[in-house]
Amino acid sequence: KMESVGQLAGGVAHDFNNQLGILLFDVDLLLARVAEVSIREDLKKIRKTVLRAADLTRQLLVFSRRQRMEPQPVDLNHHVGELRKMMGRLLGENIDVVLQLDDQVCIVSADPGNLDQVLINLCVNARDAMPDGGVLTIETRHVVVTQGDKAQGGEPGSYCLLAVHDSGHGMEQDVQERVFEPFFTTKEAGKGTGLGLSVVYGIVEAHGGWLKVDSTPDEGSCFEIYLPTGEGIAAAGKPSEADEEEAGGQGEYVLLVEDDPELRI
Repeated sequence: KMESVGQLAGGVAHDFNNQLGILLFDVDLLLARVAEVSIREDLKKIRKTVLRAADLTRQLLVFSRRQRMEPQPVDLNHHVGELRKMMGRLLGENIDVVLQLDDQVCIVSADPGNLDQVLINLCVNARDAMPDGGVLTIETRHVVVTQGDKAQGGEPGSYCLLAVHDSGHGMEQDVQERVFEPFFTTKEAGKGTGLGLSVVYGIVEAHGGWLKVDSTPDEGSCFEIYLPTGEGIAAAGKPSEADEEEAGGQGEYVLLVEDDPELRI
């Protein structure tokens, strides 16, 4: 069911995104040509709306795995620590953020931007579950999944666990069963697209990982993400000097392939 919805959403989002690209290009051209203040303000409103629509399609593309990823060695502990610096503004003063990071380095092969998206979506979801404040805990830990554990959802192997706990109002079992479905939300109309957790699902699946949720009403929720470890790839994180010298040069061309003439201009 999730795969079918993802294919449909991805196809629609890709075509719609092309049309938004044309709109954004035309609006930017008009802004460069028009001097009248009132017209410019209207154009800026149109541009802002187009960008919001583009952000929505981007989330759909992530969910359907059609957004290009650029995986590289990432230390989860360091990445979580860096993102913690901006969470004060994101979550508010009434939520305490606690980090419980593994003593060992947790290296995974991941797209840093997508990893940020996963953490932000989970933290925002946790914030909304704690309207009166609470505690948000982010945990990293090395986990080995054996053949006997396979029934939990993952293939046997070595994983880095990334878990986000909250002390919020929790979820009933029927909500947990649908929580990763696209466009499913328990929030009031206009306060959520229902894409946040489905985007998390799409990103984790695209990285070869798996996830699960555990929640009890009035006792909070815990989202656990298992990402395959990237042992032995840390040295590949930076290109060598020889690679940097060979990159780029004269006499090279950029080929743009696009079947929509208006977008190709």
